[in-house]
Amino acid sequence: MAILSKLPFETDLGRYQVFRLRKKAEHFLVLSDTLYLNVREGLHKKVFYKTRVDIMALEVKRPHDTNHYGHNRMYELCKDYFFTIPRTIVRDVVASCDTCKTLQPLKQKEPFKRVTATYHYEYIMIDLIDLRVIKQQT
Repeated sequence: MAILSKLPFETDLGRYQVFRLRKKAEHFLVLSDTLYLNVREGLHKKVFYKTRVDIMALEVKRPHDTNHYGHNRMYELCKDYFFTIPRTIVRDVVASCDTCKTLQPLKQKEPFKRVTATYHYEYIMIDLIDLRVIKQQT
């Protein structure tokens, strides 16, 4: 009920609206001015306001600094602890991590090695062109 007293409401709410708000308020808990969602008995998720993006990024950065997971796995981990964390914030935190950038291998193919023959006709390269396709187009 402490949440209902802090939220600005209109005074002309119907009985059903008051009942619904009280039922919803049972699922939330306020501890030291922080809102938590009661998921099940003993497990609470921290609720962020949409305007507090900087605090969301700091909260996501804390578990990322210990685990250095990728953005998909980090998002799944954040869903266990936080309520309403956007995927873009998790992606930005993981992309800005210097440790992850240096430890991840580059996704580039190795350059081709130059083949040098030691004698004539050791390697033969032939280009095959299907001339039937060219004749049909003209």
